Amino acid sequence: MRKYFLSALCLLSATCMFVSCSDDDDKNGEEQVVESFSVENFNELELLQNHLVQIDSTGARVQDVCGKNLDESDKTVFFVGVKDLNEAKETFKSWFPTNADLISMGDNMTVNLRDEERKDQGTVYFTAKESGSVINNLPLLAEVTFAKGTDIKYVTKVCFIPESSWPENIESPYYIGDKVTVRDHDGICIREYSKGRMGMIVAIGNRYFTSPVGTGANLSAAKEAASVMQKQMGVFKQLFNAIGTNLEENEYYWIDKDYFYVLSAGVYAIRLRDSDVDWFEVQWKSPKKRALYVYYFGEKIIY
Repeated sequence: MRKYFLSALCLLSATCMFVSCSDDDDKNGEEQVVESFSVENFNELELLQNHLVQIDSTGARVQDVCGKNLDESDKTVFFVGVKDLNEAKETFKSWFPTNADLISMGDNMTVNLRDEERKDQGTVYFTAKESGSVINNLPLLAEVTFAKGTDIKYVTKVCFIPESSWPENIESPYYIGDKVTVRDHDGICIREYSKGRMGMIVAIGNRYFTSPVGTGANLSAAKEAASVMQKQMGVFKQLFNAIGTNLEENEYYWIDKDYFYVLSAGVYAIRLRDSDVDWFEVQWKSPKKRALYVYYFGEKIIY
């Protein structure tokens, strides 16, 4: 909060100068406005929601992201295939920021969700299951559930099962490194579709512009894509270069999230090298960046 308070004072000061000074002084006042601010806290409920089932601003379902329904009697139970319990735990932790209120007790975890002001948003549980546990006649490694009152939409439970027990034969329509054009954007497949995990296609715009509103991938998708690409950044840089796109791992890319505070308006951007997220002032400044786009796909359909 202190950094937001200081930024507001800075902008208020600039506004006063704008009103009371000459044109030359106006420019000097504008230069005092800081262009970017680091983001320390996130809306963790929103992050989690869009890691599971992406929704739009009205709360309507846009697409499933992690997990597939294998239970015809309950469409809100999702299944994900993993190698082992450790991979299930790492997948769960990847849904939250590093400063989340996560409590571990052995193989079990509890996350108390917080918003940007660190206010309570509910609780999520990761529960490891004993050997021999089953669900729908499938071996169950762990499950994710939500405390009553936690406003997660379209999902009541996520079940992690061994990928060797996945009941369907599936084949990804795209493979890592494939060039895929989606909505006029040339992108690269960075992850294949497999056993409840949606495939991912990433595109980077070639035009630098000042974004008046959020543009590109949502925050959850952007952070997930960055995490995947960091494992083989050199390879992905070559793949993007081959399709005529310069991927700069130290560059910040616009994503689809706005920020408004007192006299300030900003847009979020992410750095691929380390998933760092900042918001950039666009009310008084004109930072120019490219946009990052992330598209999920299943067995056939591109989203």
